Parts: sequence; C-alpha cells; structure tokens
Amino acid sequence: ERMTLRVGARREILLAHAMSIPFPGHLHMKFQSHGEIVEGLVNRRLDIGVTHELPDSLYLSSVPLFREEFKICYPKSWRLERQSAQKLLSTLVEGRPFLAYDERLNPLRPLYPDITKARVHRTCADWQLIASLVAAGIGWSVAPNSQLTRSDVKNIEIVDLPRELNKQVQFYLIYLKEFGKQIWFKNFLKTLRPLSQV
Repeated sequence: ERMTLRVGARREILLAHAMSIPFPGHLHMKFQSHGEIVEGLVNRRLDIGVTHELPDSLYLSSVPLFREEFKICYPKSWRLERQSAQKLLSTLVEGRPFLAYDERLNPLRPLYPDITKARVHRTCADWQLIASLVAAGIGWSVAPNSQLTRSDVKNIEIVDLPRELNKQVQFYLIYLKEFGKQIWFKNFLKTLRPLSQV
C-alpha cells in the first residue's frame, strides 16, 4: 500500500526544499506556521514539520535538517556605492525603507537586533514576496539566500552580512516521538541526511 506523509512548513521552505524530500509515496504538503505545525503534529493532522524553532512538547522529537544563510539585499536601481558590509548596513538602517518578515515569526530577531532600528515600510510573512518587493525597488531586507538566488529574482544586489552578524539559522524536522521507533521512518530520516548539508 502506498504511504502518505503529511508535512507542514512555511510556504517558502517548501518552495526551496520540496524537491529534496526523497519520499516515494504520496507527500501531502501544507503551508503552515510553527504553531500550526506543532498543533497539527500533536493532534495527528500532520506527520512531520519543518521549522526554525524547537518544539516545546514532550510528545515531539526533532533532528537538525538544514541551515539557512541570510544576506543583505537591496534594489540594483538604488546604485549604492561600494562599501563595507557594516557601513552598508548602517546606511540602509538609517535611511532606507525596510521590508520586514512578520515580527512574531521572524527567525532573524535574535540574530540581528540592530535591524529593529530600521524604518519598517512593509511587513509580511513570505520571503518570496519580500524578495519580489526588493526587486521592484520598494525597499531592502535581510533574507534567506535560497530566496534571493532563485532564477526569477532579478534586479537585486546581494551582499554578505558583516562577519559578526553572519550567523546561519538552523531549521529542524519535527515529528511525534513514537514515529522515531518505526523502521520506515528511521529509513526516511537516513535519506534526509544529505539535505542537512544544504
């Protein structure tokens, strides 16, 4: 019998990584936030989830899945002079409109506290939309490299963050602890190991 695996993750995570999930059965993908993923797992509406937050539940386990690197991005049309990453970040924070990921869900918050000083112009919980807004000249952001290097994203300057801020965000695969005892699931986890190198 063909197995079904129900996976919950943010839309942009599935867009970037769905092709790397080597599941031979029916993979049912749902766009969900961290809270929805945890609730879905506990209530058995999901089998696995992908999130940057570790779950606070006795019923769930997690394994590191991949790390996401974040970059400064701004419209090419701004034609900013070449400068150090630290000076560029200061220039952007002090004088240009910032495109922020939804503050409640922002994986950047603990990593880049200076960004909270930026003048927020737009907020949305979708990195793909933020990348498109940057390309359209609406503002600048700090966004996942996987969203900025897509072939459909053009007209964006991409710059590494200053060394002291250049941290990667860890994402985890979370699942019910009882799944971890099943042979098929142990084999599935082994197939995901290459993804942890992304």
